[in-house]
Amino acid sequence: MSKHESDFKSSLTRFAQSCSKLARLVGTFETYREKGSNPYNLERMLDKIKKISSSLDTFSSFPGFSEWLNQAQSTVSELKSNYATKVAATLNELVNRDGFTLQGSIPELKVFLYTIVFDQETGFASIWYGDKREFLDRCVLDPNVIYAKLKKIHTWLTLKRFEPSDFVRRLYEAYKRVTGSNGGSAPIVKVLYEFCLGLQSEKFVVDPIRKNFNEYGRVLFSYDLYRLPAEFRVYNDKRFELITATMRQSKKRSEHMWVPKNDRGDGTVYSFIVFR
Repeated sequence: MSKHESDFKSSLTRFAQSCSKLARLVGTFETYREKGSNPYNLERMLDKIKKISSSLDTFSSFPGFSEWLNQAQSTVSELKSNYATKVAATLNELVNRDGFTLQGSIPELKVFLYTIVFDQETGFASIWYGDKREFLDRCVLDPNVIYAKLKKIHTWLTLKRFEPSDFVRRLYEAYKRVTGSNGGSAPIVKVLYEFCLGLQSEKFVVDPIRKNFNEYGRVLFSYDLYRLPAEFRVYNDKRFELITATMRQSKKRSEHMWVPKNDRGDGTVYSFIVFR
């Protein structure tokens, strides 16, 4: 076989493979469109179809292809126009089952201590703690996926073992390590750092590697501060208080922390902790 014949057969094989892949994608697109699937998934599928077809010079001239492509693009645009509203309505039904109600309006919705931000350009949703204070997760703009993420986050946050007496003791010890014998107010982020160190096991002290580290970050600390009952806010005859951050402090992540004040997601930004 000559080199020309070999090249021709290789090109023909690649063409046939591309055509086969294109036919499968078109078939899958039609199936998902009939099911009313996520229009952003349809859009990504359509992008693949356009990319493959553009690499096949003769394919764009196939009877009916251009018309099909234009109709498919029109369908996707139409589905996207009201998709976010449908997602919000379904998500509200899902959280209602757990006794919660979705608040706010698209693109920012709130439930409990979480804010869900819809990105209608990319078809993704971001989940935040508080009023977009701490990023938690990102997923496709699908009500069932968002709900599953929220359930997992909510379980992680609220069902973690919490002993108020143990927490306030550790908090006071962390506070004293920051302030020393002088007392006074301690930067809340530094107290968090010391608090986290106080949670580490002997295993971590001996071998401080990732698998021996007990993770405890801003979100957990914030929520534990919030749920500490009033009767446990006194330790060693000193009352625990949080000091509100100034405007300047609230702009630097290293100088403040948001703490909720109710289950609706209202909260305050604090900069210092004090026992007095």
